[in-house]
Parts: sequence; structure tokens; C-alpha cells
Amino acid sequence: MIAAVCLLLSTPLIYGQHSVSSAIYGDIPIEAMPIQNNAKLLSAEMKKRRTGRPNTFAVTLPTQIRPRTHGQWIDDGATSTWYLRVKSDGAKTLNLGFSEFNLPMGSEFYISTADDRLGPFTASDNEEHNQLWTPVISQDEILLELRVPTRRKKEVQLYLTSVNHDFVDITAKASGSCNLDVNCSADDGWEIVDQYRDIIRSVARYTINGTGLCTGFLVNNVNNDGTPFFMTANHCQVTPNSAQSVVAYWNFESPDCRQPGSAASGETGFGSLDIVNMGATHLASSANSDMTLTLLEEPVPQEANAYYAGWTLDPLAPQDTVLCIHHPRGDEKRISFTFNDVIRTAEDVNVEDPTGRYLIVSSWSIGTTEGGSSGSPLFNSSGQVVGQLWRGTASCDNPDGFDQYGFFTASWEGDGTADTQVKAWLNPCGADVSEIQGFDSADVPFALTTEERCVTICAGAPAEASFTLGSGYPAGTQLTISDDIPSADATLSTSTASGSEEITINIPESSDITAVYRIVVTATGADRSNTIVFSISLDGESPAAPTPVSPADGSQTVGPRDVLSWESVGSATTYDLELGTDADFVTIIDRASDVIATSFTPMESFEPNRTYYWRVRANNVCGAGAWTVASFTTGDGACADGFAQDTPVGIEGSAGSTA
Repeated sequence: MIAAVCLLLSTPLIYGQHSVSSAIYGDIPIEAMPIQNNAKLLSAEMKKRRTGRPNTFAVTLPTQIRPRTHGQWIDDGATSTWYLRVKSDGAKTLNLGFSEFNLPMGSEFYISTADDRLGPFTASDNEEHNQLWTPVISQDEILLELRVPTRRKKEVQLYLTSVNHDFVDITAKASGSCNLDVNCSADDGWEIVDQYRDIIRSVARYTINGTGLCTGFLVNNVNNDGTPFFMTANHCQVTPNSAQSVVAYWNFESPDCRQPGSAASGETGFGSLDIVNMGATHLASSANSDMTLTLLEEPVPQEANAYYAGWTLDPLAPQDTVLCIHHPRGDEKRISFTFNDVIRTAEDVNVEDPTGRYLIVSSWSIGTTEGGSSGSPLFNSSGQVVGQLWRGTASCDNPDGFDQYGFFTASWEGDGTADTQVKAWLNPCGADVSEIQGFDSADVPFALTTEERCVTICAGAPAEASFTLGSGYPAGTQLTISDDIPSADATLSTSTASGSEEITINIPESSDITAVYRIVVTATGADRSNTIVFSISLDGESPAAPTPVSPADGSQTVGPRDVLSWESVGSATTYDLELGTDADFVTIIDRASDVIATSFTPMESFEPNRTYYWRVRANNVCGAGAWTVASFTTGDGACADGFAQDTPVGIEGSAGSTA
């Protein structure tokens, strides 16, 4: 997992006031953004809004701000502080996108107003993708403050390129008054809500690129380990290039029950935006069921008291009570129910299709959905996810409107590849399961976790696996192990352990390669018991030799930049390749090791009218297989199409000319 924006973990949100005096504040340079017409922006946005499109609440104002070109430095001995005020007049809220964010050790970065303060962001928030996208802050002027060890000023990478101006006000009222707050209960006449308190905690509002609004939810995996898989709709446009900008807001809900249809239900609910996750990694998407699955870059904050929703792969549309938990128009969290039939369809909403990739809710009995609800989960009466919202006509103004959801069962297989399906991520070892229940974040400290549960070993050779005991377990926690590996028993490096301790599993030699085996470890301590299951696959031998595809052995008139390719070998994990000018490979002109693909492009172009020899072999846990050798000859007059490295070149006799 990519290192996370640890505003949520190592450095929780801090709210206060500016840390500078009013006298100093008045002298800090201010960067004013171009004036925006909120009414005009909102009018244009409302004209664009349609079903299946995420709502936009802000406009991006591009900028190019660095500490070395903007703002003011104040040096005070060992510490230097950089200040800059950023203002976008009339913005309802502001949020920022830094396309470069890499702070040296000892630095602290704050974003503040006269009332609120975000930070400190520190070196622990540095990411491999080198970006930072912030939560919204409710003012049209903010102060940027960076404290850094003076000797490390030149190491700062801070490049503000997006100031996102909110023309809607996503902290104020937005949704229709027919909606039902998730905090309504039996005391308010809504007993039906109480039985779904757990799954309510799985849903979050999130922003994307600092401008778009959708709903997403935590989804459990078969390992029950609290991995923060976050699911939403494909049309919300969370992609490999934009997932870093995801900011999820937990428990954004009205503290009071506003009765549906009342004036209060159409007003601001005063929900809090204090608990957030920043940044995600894109895992999979499929437009065919409007599904996107991401991995939040950090565990969900403990303060969120989150829940990881369970799911079912039932091929039949759910009946009886069906419900949706969502953020209509990005507003405080609401809950909707239908007691009408749900049908499985293809894209045509009116035609039932037992193989369709969608579910249709014909109308809502309590509440509704609206723009901003996109990506929200649809649950069956058991509280299991069955889909996520794609599109519809439902609203408070259209109580008989329908909603169409991507069917979770269809998203499970997706389009057959790991980057288009849910299965590869929520069930990586292929366990035989068709449904699971949810997982409470309170149980995360008592989970047993590992980076790899699906272990492939070479038969006849010993191997190891490892796991980490959850931090909540006390010293002396008892560990037991069982397995169904033939001939010998797997053993643990210790029979007792403490929380956060890593334990090794020693896997004995086995010559039986006819099945996939299981190792089950159970931890018992603090009146808790939990298990972790490893799937052990045995490879019996090194892989077979690959078959060359192109150029085929003995090929003539091969081009100067032809790619070398070969057929895949079923048990192979990687490939090695060598390219030479003699059959004995005494002279090697190019080589590659541990190639994952089944093709290779040499660094240099082939010379014309020359014979080359190449060989390839496959590798797996049992070692390297045999080489396959092939040769080819280039054609006459083949000319290299490489790029010159020493241009431009002066042309003698033509002053100022180059080529």
C-alpha cells in the first residue's frame, strides 16, 4: 500500500486560530485568485446536471505557487517559516491541490483561517505520488504556513497548482426535504432505521479533484482484516490518475432527526466534516456495472467508528426490504427504503434480464436519492451490499422515479481481469464463499494480518510465511496452528506473542502437488479469538521452456526494431532473456531478468544483414527452467531507427544553422 497522508493517523486534525499576530498577518503577501461569479457558475452547473453524472461543487483555479517564488520567509535561527495568504473572493469553501508535496524531516505545514486550522502536515505525509489534496475549509481566504529547519529550506517541495473555489457551499443545505436522516430512530418514530446502525457507519461522502461530489462505502473482504477497500461508481471518475485526490468525510450527518417533509429537513443539518481520509489507490473499474474499487491510502481513523459492509453474490435480485445509505447532493447522510420489487436488468430499465448487470429500484417508499448519491451502496434486508448507484430519475420532486444500480454480483467477475473486477481484491486466494457479513472497525486491533495469504511453495522444499498479531492483543496471547498439508505439520515460531508482533510459520517439505492446502492460525487473548487462513499451493517442478513466437526460429529479413516475444508458461512467475551474436552466447549484447511480460524490446536497433541468437527461460518458486534458443537474420539495408543523442549538430558554412 502506498504510504498515506497521515493527517488522519500520525497527525490528527487540529483546529484553532492563526498562529501569527494580527500585525504580522497584515504584512504577509496575498495571492488573489481571479474573481468568480458564483451565481453564474451555479447556473451553468445546474444546466449540466443529469443522471449518471457526478455533481460538481467547485471550479479549479490553476496557479503556480512555490515557497521560492511566492510568499514571505522569516528566518529565526534554526527554524525558518514561510507564509502566504491565498484568497478567492466569495468562495463558499476552499480546498487545495498540491501537485508536489515532499517535506524534509522536522517540517510542519498548516492551512488555517481565523477560525480553523488544518495540520500539521509533516514528512510522514509524503507520498510516492508526491501529491496532497486537502479537505475543504470554510472561508474564502486561507493562510499557508510552513515551518522547516533552516538548513533544509532547499529540500522543500511544495507546489500549489489547484485552488478549488466552492460556488455551491457543500457545508450548507442541499438535499430535498423528503429525505430521512440516519440519526432518526425509534424515539422519533423511525424504528426501522435502528436495525441498520452498523452499515450506516460504512458510508462516506467524498470529493474528487477538489471539485466533484459522490458517495462511497467501505466493503469487507474475505479475510476480515479491516483493509480499507472503498467502493463507489465508475461514473464518479475515480481513476488511476485522480484517486490521489479522493478526500472521504466520515460521519457527515445531522446530529438531530429532521422529520421528512418538515422545513428543518430542507435546511442545514450542521454535520461535522472533521474526520477524513485523504488519498486512495485505484484498483479496479468496470463501466459495464458502473463499479470502481479503491484502497484508501491509510486505515480509517479510529474516531470514525467505521464499519466494513458485508456482501452477497446471490444471482437473484433482493426482495422484501431494500435500502440505500447516501449523501444526496453531498448533504448530510440519509437513508432510503423501498418495499417494492427490485428486478435484475441490462441497461434497459424496463426489461428484466436474469443475466443483467444492473438492479432496478422502481420507486422509494421512504426517502429518495439525488445527485451526489452516486456510488452509494444498495443493501438487502440483511444489511449486505448488492449494488452501487449508477443513475435514476428519483428525487423529492419525483417520488415515483426509479434508480438503477450496478449489481455487485456482476461487479464480482467484472470483465474478467483484476483491474475490472471486485473478486481479485476481496477474495485474492479464491476462497469458496458466496457471501460474508460485515466487519466492525472496533475489531481491527484484534485482526491477524499479512501481506500475502496465497503462498506458492516448491514441493519437496521447506518454506515460510508470516503474519502480524493485532495491536490489541496482550502479552502471552496463545497461538495455535492446524493444517492439511500431507506428510508433516506446519509450525509456528512461537506459541505465545504480544500485540503487533510478527510471527513466522514454518512450512515443511511436501512432495504432494495435487491440491491447494490450508494453514489456519488462531490467536486467543483478551477474551478475544480470531483466525487467519493461508492458502498454500505447491509447485512440483521448475517451469517448462517457453516457445518463441516472434521472430520465429530461423526468420529472415527481420526489421531493425522488431520485438522479441514468446508464449506464456502456465506455472511461470517471471522470465529471463539473453540476446547475443553467437550460438554459444559468449558475446551477450542485451539481457533482461525477472521479466513479467512475454515480450522484450532490445535497447539497440539490430544491424542489417546479421544473424542474432536469443534465448528465454521461465522461472517460478522451484527455480529456473530450461532455455529455449532461437535465431534470426536481419534484412539487407536495414537501417536503425534509434534517436540521435548528440543533436543539434552545426552545419559548416551555414552560420546559425543546425541539424
